[in-house]
Amino acid sequence: MSFVLQQVTVRYREQPVLHEVSTEFRPGVLTAIVGPNGAGKSTLLGVMAGLRRDFSGTCEYGGVNIRKWSRSAFAKSVCLVPQSLHLEFPFTVEQVVMMGRAPHAGRMFESDEDHAATERAMGMTDTLSFRDRDFRSLSGGERQRAVLASALAQSPEFLLLDEPATFLDLRHQVGIYRLVREFCRTGVGAVTVTHDLNTALTYADRVLILDGGRIVGDGLPADVLSPVNIESVFGVRSEAGGGSRPWIAYEP
Repeated sequence: MSFVLQQVTVRYREQPVLHEVSTEFRPGVLTAIVGPNGAGKSTLLGVMAGLRRDFSGTCEYGGVNIRKWSRSAFAKSVCLVPQSLHLEFPFTVEQVVMMGRAPHAGRMFESDEDHAATERAMGMTDTLSFRDRDFRSLSGGERQRAVLASALAQSPEFLLLDEPATFLDLRHQVGIYRLVREFCRTGVGAVTVTHDLNTALTYADRVLILDGGRIVGDGLPADVLSPVNIESVFGVRSEAGGGSRPWIAYEP
């Protein structure tokens, strides 16, 4: 199922955070949203996740207005991975990952399927080694991997990721984006916010640039992340390298 947005506008104290955004996000496609701070990237994800109701225009998922989805049905299909998660109670990592199965719970106790999905998600995110630790004791990177594991345990059809590589070391940054890309190859849709333009260039199928709440670039990564666009949006001069592995180098 696809997300379709038409003329979506969000205002904060009369100032538009998103301004008449119209676009579509399809299954099987990894879309990276980039842009400067305050461009509206996280706000856009919040609208799509059903967390922001203070918008005009329309946002539909699967042809149904986002406001008309039941919370339980929507949660089975769409999962948001936030920048950070704070818990006040002493849950273990495994318990936090198991929480991802909550939308599928139809019984008091976890099923074998729930345990299998949890185990599989922890294996994919390299979190098995600290499954019994208190979630609150984890480093930022370990927490982020546990949160992603919880999302994958949910078995969603669409992933919304708000800077999923925050706090991660290089190995796990690469691993997370490889994993998300592989999920997209199975038909899962994914929209990720990132500040790393080279990550977007390497792993995304599509890049959307937001600036001042407006879409100012949308298309293939190598086309959208051009030196002209980068200087116009970010105020930084850059050089683009071609070949089988394109890259972006910034002027020192």
